[in-house]
Amino acid sequence: MQRDLRQRLKISVVLVFFTGLAILGVVSGGLVVTDYARARASGSWQVVEGVMLRARAARPYEQTQPIRYVYSVNGKPFEGARIGFFTGAFAKTPDFSAMPAGARVDVYVSLRDPAFSVLQPGGAGWFFVVSFLASSAAVFIGVGGVVRTLEDAFARGRLVAASSEHAQSV
Repeated sequence: MQRDLRQRLKISVVLVFFTGLAILGVVSGGLVVTDYARARASGSWQVVEGVMLRARAARPYEQTQPIRYVYSVNGKPFEGARIGFFTGAFAKTPDFSAMPAGARVDVYVSLRDPAFSVLQPGGAGWFFVVSFLASSAAVFIGVGGVVRTLEDAFARGRLVAASSEHAQSV
């Protein structure tokens, strides 16, 4: 009885791990595809003039202060903080953090959603491919792990049931 409970616990932990891996792969794959689709579309977005509000950290120890800028579309003001896209993370970009507050910048604005903007359009195709392949591998390994674990569990369950039936008949 105790042995059976331990075996079920081990199987449950393995199933949770592989299911989580598969879910992580699906979610990350969806995010990467969405990000790259927007990155590719951003090359044809409307370009408006914006003004930097904060381009560098207010204090030297605050290294992760976000860049902020304002812009307007059809007279309506918006504020943005996005430099570029995840799939463009390794693309060569200007050093926006060196710009002083009040500096003028080109802002690429989504035609569908003017509140969504970037300072650096586009994304790296190779980075998209690598990210998508990693996500696909996570799905493949996760689903494969679930299937293999269930196959082993059912095979062992049948063997245990068959051996106990054999022992009772003898």
